[in-house]
Order: sequence, then C-alpha cells, then structure tokens
Amino acid sequence: MPRFIYLEALKGKKVNSFSETLKDSRLAKYLWMEFILNPQAIKISRRERRNPLLREALAKAASWYFAFRWLFKKNVEIERLSKNRGIKIYPLRGEAYRREARNFLKGIVYAGLC
Repeated sequence: MPRFIYLEALKGKKVNSFSETLKDSRLAKYLWMEFILNPQAIKISRRERRNPLLREALAKAASWYFAFRWLFKKNVEIERLSKNRGIKIYPLRGEAYRREARNFLKGIVYAGLC
C-alpha cells in the first residue's frame, strides 16, 4: 500500500491510493510535489502511469526537480524516468512558474528545505 507523506500531511488523514488522490482536486494539485519529496510514490505509480493526470504530475515533478535540483536530496526515481524518457520534461517559464511557485514553496517549507 502506498505511503503518501506530503499528501497525508495536507489532508490530515491517510491517503490510500492514486485514484483517491486524483479524485480529490486539492490533493491532485499537490501530487507532483509528493513525487519530488517522496521517490517511493513514483515507484508505486508504475501501475497507473497510463492515467494522463498522473503522467502530467510526473512531468511537472521532474521539471521542477531539475530546475531546483540543488534544493533536494537526489531523487533516483525522477532521474531514472527522465533518462528512460518515460516522461517529458519541460523548461520552467514565466506562466508555469507563476502558476505553481506558491505550491512549490509550500512543499519545500513542509520538507524543511527553507
């Protein structure tokens, strides 16, 4: 059973699955940050990677991780996915940065990185 560290902290109770996460708009909004902070969640996501929302969260996680790699511990799972071209990484540009910067900052504050 998956262990969602960041999402459970946001929800205040146990999160049992990716499908539960994707049905809850608030949790789905932060799934990409869970992938950055919790590489184990990426491993567990293999079975459900056909879901476009999940793939989008993985791509966003990888893009933000590589843009701010110096902040995080090495995330072998994100690096493996990008090497195998399992997800498409995009450069962070103005609109994407402005739209997600607050969520990113919430995540790194939660993780104690700033």
